[in-house]
Amino acid sequence: MDPTDDPTLDLALSTTPQRVLDAVVANDVVTAEVAAKREALAEFGLATSPIVQPSSALRERLLAAIDARPVQPRRAVVVVDMIEDYLTPGRALFVPRAREIVTAVAERLEHARRDGEPVVFIQDFHEHGDTDLEHWPLHASEGTDGFRIVSELGPKDGDVIVRHRTYSGFFETDLHEQLQRLGVGALEMTGCLTELQIFTTAADALMRGYRVEVPERLHAGSSEDAERAALKTLSVMRPTPPRVAAAR
Repeated sequence: MDPTDDPTLDLALSTTPQRVLDAVVANDVVTAEVAAKREALAEFGLATSPIVQPSSALRERLLAAIDARPVQPRRAVVVVDMIEDYLTPGRALFVPRAREIVTAVAERLEHARRDGEPVVFIQDFHEHGDTDLEHWPLHASEGTDGFRIVSELGPKDGDVIVRHRTYSGFFETDLHEQLQRLGVGALEMTGCLTELQIFTTAADALMRGYRVEVPERLHAGSSEDAERAALKTLSVMRPTPPRVAAAR
């Protein structure tokens, strides 16, 4: 191949973020080659003496930009819908994969509470007559134990509980206000379902400017394929705070 006609080199030299390439280029070999070329180009750049030294003004601008980098925001561990109706075998909406992560989530919450990280439970809950129940089997309803958070996880004193009635934990709830009260700017999402409640809550969080992380072994979807698709989509997204309206 003519070295001047190398598509992976073109991608490596492009401004496309690596996370976007990982998501939209459905070829792991290609994305690995692009990453390797970018690393090689970076090493070459660091090893090469600049032909033109930056001016003092440019150096000051670069140093100012480095100093202005935001500090890591306070993080909360968010537990999504780890409730009896989803974790009890035999119930209509039982999620087998969610039962498998209970121990790992419990350990993560123990560390969070010890380290002073807020723990926030998002709890599916439906009042009598909720139209959501017209489309799903009876679940997480008042008058039953189905909406209760499983005992292995808590909640403990100081934890926050936010009830929600549809996919996203932000929809028609005070979740955003609770997180702001706690001074939280980053969310570690755990629980179930990865492709529904976690995905929609995470997407809403990103659109409100929160950083979002979904750690391995701490989330559960209906299948590995569903988890993979949801996480791949989230990996492309970055926090996008709402724009401030221009003064008139």
